[in-house]
Amino acid sequence: MTFIQHAWQPIVGQLEWLVSHPSILYPFLLLFTAVEAIFGLLMMLGFMTRLSGLIIAILAWSIGAAGGWLGPTCVDEWQIAAVEGAAGLVHFS
Repeated sequence: MTFIQHAWQPIVGQLEWLVSHPSILYPFLLLFTAVEAIFGLLMMLGFMTRLSGLIIAILAWSIGAAGGWLGPTCVDEWQIAAVEGAAGLVHFS
């Protein structure tokens, strides 16, 4: 739960609520992972690439916003969010 203090301020309340309700958190994480896998597979197959690109960009940037800035020694979350989000937008356009 220590990452919440570094998350983007407008979503801190939602993250705290979600983490404090594990019965909702678990299905949410399963759904989030399944959506990312499904739309990633659709992207690789070249099916519905515009929709898949948009969904993947939104998912990537939401992970970046939730992960927050953890300092200069932990920039990989931001790099992943930026690169995956940009790649999603390229396929969206």
